[in-house]
Amino acid sequence: MVQILLHVLVLLLRVVLEVLLPLVLEVLLLLVLEALLPLALEALLPLALEVLLPLVLEVLL
Repeated sequence: MVQILLHVLVLLLRVVLEVLLPLVLEVLLLLVLEALLPLALEALLPLALEVLLPLVLEVLL
């Protein structure tokens, strides 16, 4: 009886890890990206413009 219960618990744990863990990680990743993206854009956009603008002007002129 105890062996059957342990087997069922192991199966449930496996299902939880295989199904819920990727979902939880995906949600956490989205939240982190949502939080960091504005900061990254704020920091990188001026740098990108500083580098790209002369290149674009050089190609156009």
